[in-house]
Amino acid sequence: YPYVSGTTKQNEDCKDHSSCDNTKLKVTSYTDVKKNSDSALMSALEQQPVSVAIQANQPAFQFYSGGVLTGECGTNLDHGVLAVGYGTWTD
Repeated sequence: YPYVSGTTKQNEDCKDHSSCDNTKLKVTSYTDVKKNSDSALMSALEQQPVSVAIQANQPAFQFYSGGVLTGECGTNLDHGVLAVGYGTWTD
């Protein structure tokens, strides 16, 4: 599929990697992050992205348009998302 490189700004096509040997790639371990602990989540995110379960039918997610999410999250978890960072910064 076509895309524009974020580095070179050139139009390119993604290559078919079906011939790659992924048989040696596997999850060898995982760690659960302590429930309801901001500090535990931040500590985990300093090491790598973290998969997070959310209740996606909440207005906080349905009407999210940017910035730090501050609404109610719910407890009937039905979707997975990938957290890749936390906090805010100014360029």
